[in-house]
Amino acid sequence: MKLSKLLLMAGMAAMVLLGCKKEIKTKITTGEFTAEDINADGTATGGNTNYKGMCIATASYDCAGQTNVSIAHNNGTNQVAIFNIPSASSGTFNVPDSWENFNKLVGSCSFYMMCDLGEDNYYGSSGTLVKTGPRSFTFSIRMKKAGGKFSRLIAGNGNY
Repeated sequence: MKLSKLLLMAGMAAMVLLGCKKEIKTKITTGEFTAEDINADGTATGGNTNYKGMCIATASYDCAGQTNVSIAHNNGTNQVAIFNIPSASSGTFNVPDSWENFNKLVGSCSFYMMCDLGEDNYYGSSGTLVKTGPRSFTFSIRMKKAGGKFSRLIAGNGNY
């Protein structure tokens, strides 16, 4: 299932469960990320594709006081999602393996990352997110394709 559809379904389910009583404050700015280009067999081509678009911050449905952030490319099919971004104004945060620990992370207050590139879903497996200010960040993450067969480097930044 595409990440965007998963996020939409999760949001709709949360609104039903919460009776639409939770106020969700959304802030939209700009962000960008670069994805390592790979061949059909998963080997790196040596090139990168750059994506720029909206950086969208919303209140976490799973964890009061937490924020989810996504960088969505203008075409709507490529995005990076950061769940429960650390609230610290600065610091370096290791990304957990979202593929291996998916069932433990979803619905928790834990920080994790996912990426949707075209028809493929990727799960953060290693790397760091650096908070460069109260509402700004950079990241360099190795992402595993659903099924764990291929991986690619995703790097970017944003403000929310």
